[in-house]
Amino acid sequence: MPAVTVFGSGADSLEEATWADAVKLGQMLAFQGCEVVTGGYGGIMAAVSEGAAKIPGATITGVLHLPPDEKPPNQFINNVIEAMDYQERMATLLRVPSAIAFGGGSGTFAEVAVSIALLERFPGRRLAIKTEAWKHDFFQQIKHSNAVLWWRSVEDLYGWIESLHE
Repeated sequence: MPAVTVFGSGADSLEEATWADAVKLGQMLAFQGCEVVTGGYGGIMAAVSEGAAKIPGATITGVLHLPPDEKPPNQFINNVIEAMDYQERMATLLRVPSAIAFGGGSGTFAEVAVSIALLERFPGRRLAIKTEAWKHDFFQQIKHSNAVLWWRSVEDLYGWIESLHE
C-alpha cells in the first residue's frame, strides 16, 4: 500500500472550502488504496483524516511530537507514531516519498522546502503543492517580526550578533 503524507495548517479555523477540499483528498487517497499520513492533529490534518475515515479499512497514520495524553491526535487517526520531538516528527513525515501540500504557516513551509530539497537528491520522490495557497508571499508573514532580521550586508549583522550575548 503506497503512503502519502499530507502537509497543511493545523489551525482549527480553516475556510469551509479548504476543509471540504481536504476531506475530499483524504477520501480520494484512501479510496485509491493509499495510507494517509499526517502530523495527526487538527486543521488540514483532521480534515484529510476525516475524509480517509469514510473509506472502510483505510489506514490513517498520525505522527505526533507530543505524547497522546498531552495532545491527543484527531479522532480519525487509527495508527499513531510517537516521535521523540518535532524534528523526529518532521523526519518521519518526510521519509514518505510522496507528499501533497496545502497552504499553512512556518511548519508547512519548512516541510515543503525540505521536500523540494529531497526531490533534487532522491529519484522517485513526488510532491504536489496546492498553488492558490502559496500565492501570497510567505515571507511577508514574518517580515515585521522582531525575531527576524532582514540583512543586506555583513555590517547589518553587527548589532544582531551583539544581542546574542544579552
